[in-house]
Amino acid sequence: MSVLRTVLALAIGASTLMLGTGTAVACSCAQVSDAELVDVVDVIFRGTVIDYQYIEDPDGDGTVSSLDPATFTFAVDEVYKGNATETQRVLSPVDGASCGLEIPDEGEFIVFAQSDLYEGPDLADGELAAYLCDGTRPAEAGFDTDLVPYPPDPNPAVTAAPAGSDAAAQELSDRTTADTGIVAVVGFFMVCIIAALAARQFRRTRG
Repeated sequence: MSVLRTVLALAIGASTLMLGTGTAVACSCAQVSDAELVDVVDVIFRGTVIDYQYIEDPDGDGTVSSLDPATFTFAVDEVYKGNATETQRVLSPVDGASCGLEIPDEGEFIVFAQSDLYEGPDLADGELAAYLCDGTRPAEAGFDTDLVPYPPDPNPAVTAAPAGSDAAAQELSDRTTADTGIVAVVGFFMVCIIAALAARQFRRTRG
């Protein structure tokens, strides 16, 4: 994993310290070039949002987290890297405080995506993940690259229920609920690791 992806993973892990209160540590993005972003993401495509889903408090216990996943579904026009399907589902933390996408639920975007979520439910076949710091932006902003676009995959092998359906909403709820406890535990240990590393660096500086 590159340094950029490691830093992002640690930032998301640290935000789980407040999981259960609905509050998270703010996500801070380093300044990187488009060339660097192209190297660290798995998929880049241009597409239009055709559906957005977010299930608040999926397990019904009154707990809401900024790490809860939201799902954007895009009609993909062209692909610049990796594999994206004509109708592509992209999961992201619901809140920018946990490095989730901060984009409207409509419009055309250039999406920089990963093949897995750092925290949260496992992705279904054909799904992608995207984060605030990975470079996703409105399509009109463009991006600085010499990549040659190509058509999306017309025959996706997606096992998830169709976006916008009741089954899709229930599926996302089930997957989110099943992973809430795991996310909390992993987040706690990641925060401990970050604190230990900081203390070690402080001791070295003092010495």
